[in-house]
Amino acid sequence: MSSTAAGFDAVFVGSGINSLAAAALLAKEGWRVCVLERNDWLGGAIRTVEG
Repeated sequence: MSSTAAGFDAVFVGSGINSLAAAALLAKEGWRVCVLERNDWLGGAIRTVEG
């Protein structure tokens, strides 16, 4: 296990809606979760941009 994942019960790669929902549910149950995202925004393909 890399030092990035140490100390977490679950690690999610990507912050799409499914990852965020699962992370929230696990965190609510007391799990230590980490969500990794390469972009500057959360939500994956779900986002709003000004046109």
